[in-house]
Amino acid sequence: MRAHRLAAFAFILSTLVAPAFADGSFVKIGDIKGAATESQHNGWIQAGLWGTDTRSGRWLWSKPTNVFWFEMTGDHAALDKAVQAKTFYDRVLFDVSIRGDILRTTFSNVRVIAVDQTGKVGKVTLQFKKQSDQRVTFTAAR
Repeated sequence: MRAHRLAAFAFILSTLVAPAFADGSFVKIGDIKGAATESQHNGWIQAGLWGTDTRSGRWLWSKPTNVFWFEMTGDHAALDKAVQAKTFYDRVLFDVSIRGDILRTTFSNVRVIAVDQTGKVGKVTLQFKKQSDQRVTFTAAR
């Protein structure tokens, strides 16, 4: 498991070191349509900054919750609706794409808990029960 995380860290680090090659970060939440046009993520939500966090509950006896957040621009009405309806999703996919190679993380039992707007950027916060190990898919040599 440590080797997987190390490979994922190296993959993510390469996105920071070589931003000219980065295709971007993308999130797929149920049937919510995003504006991404990248060939492998058409219709996904394009994410800007993103991260994970563990938040403690309000009370001493409550369990900590796992949180994934990302920033986006554009319309987020469907995400606002998911917050109000307290909709659960079996899984949410998060991809970091670099020149067609993809690092995918799958979150299970997910709920959109907040969409905060600051200027043109919206910060979307998801609460999840489980995160799979990252999986890297490489494309054939060009």
